Amino acid sequence: MPGAATDKDDEYEDEEAGSGEDDEGQEDTTETMVESSKEEVVCKLTELIEEAIEIETMQCTSIFFDNIHTTIHIYNACALTKRIDVFSQEGNTRSWTVLNTLKDDICQCAKRYRLAFQALTRLGLPTDSELKPVGDNDLWGKDMMSLRKKGNSKREEPWFWLIGKPKECTDEQWQLEYQVHWFCTRALRDRLKEEVEILTAEFQRIITSFTKMDSIWRTVGEKKQEAILAEGGSPLVAQGFRSFAYRQAAMYQRLAHDARIHWSKAAHHIQVPRLLPNE
Repeated sequence: MPGAATDKDDEYEDEEAGSGEDDEGQEDTTETMVESSKEEVVCKLTELIEEAIEIETMQCTSIFFDNIHTTIHIYNACALTKRIDVFSQEGNTRSWTVLNTLKDDICQCAKRYRLAFQALTRLGLPTDSELKPVGDNDLWGKDMMSLRKKGNSKREEPWFWLIGKPKECTDEQWQLEYQVHWFCTRALRDRLKEEVEILTAEFQRIITSFTKMDSIWRTVGEKKQEAILAEGGSPLVAQGFRSFAYRQAAMYQRLAHDARIHWSKAAHHIQVPRLLPNE
């Protein structure tokens, strides 16, 4: 009997040892699963952060290329036009209104950039990023139409004018590319301005011609009626000549009126000059 008891004790000890090994195996498995889950979470968070950084970087770059660059160029062109072509008090007032509106647009774009840059900084700005903070004194650019001005080439523009510059491209080549693009745009503007001047002259000629024909037909009708009556002709015949002449005059008067209406409709889309002083 004592030998049987000893055998049972040995079996019990073996079971305890086996259960202890199982518990250790389960703990190791649990730790492995936890470590694996942590790695997955870290990888997922890293991917999300990288995507967020890419989105914010694209937004910052887009603000400069699509908004600030274009608005500064437009502001420079409007300022040059005001300085050269605007002389009256009314024209100066309207010009300043336009320029102040453009300044506000530039400031709003800069505000949007600062918010995006702040978010990008919190996410972790890459060390090789070409994006930098923008101050109020940085919101300017060289006037591409006045680059030959003395001392203008030595002025160093804000850093954001070099965003997107290829590594193999020098600053001078990059500025030259901007100059070529700007001069091509200015040539297009000049062609459109010339087209407006041509159409203005054409409408002026048409309205003047129709108004003149209106006056001529009225004069012809009056003189023809007087001539027929002076020769002793029929009053009905004289009245018929006069009615025909006035019908022609009314047709030209209506054409001149329609031309003025069409020209006034164009004023809703572009700034056009007045055709006639007595409109």
